Amino acid sequence: ATFYYDMNGGGSCGLVNGITDFGQNDGYTFCEPRNTTVAQILGQRGTNNIVAMPRSLITGKAAEYCDKKVVVTWNGVRRTDLDLFI
Repeated sequence: ATFYYDMNGGGSCGLVNGITDFGQNDGYTFCEPRNTTVAQILGQRGTNNIVAMPRSLITGKAAEYCDKKVVVTWNGVRRTDLDLFI
């Protein structure tokens, strides 16, 4: 399943063990600062612009991916109206 963040309820593009909503807005992203005085759960961030990536691709490479802007192209055309980040 492909999971996505949605401040209006969240969900996934498919079922995982029969569950579509797993409370992702109540959790921290892998890239969230570990300083507990500034860390925010997804619901506190209040944005749908966070892109999820498998932890296995980011582990050991957080500096390369975390807080980076995601560039989206559609049919070779760069979308500048999307402000997405990891």
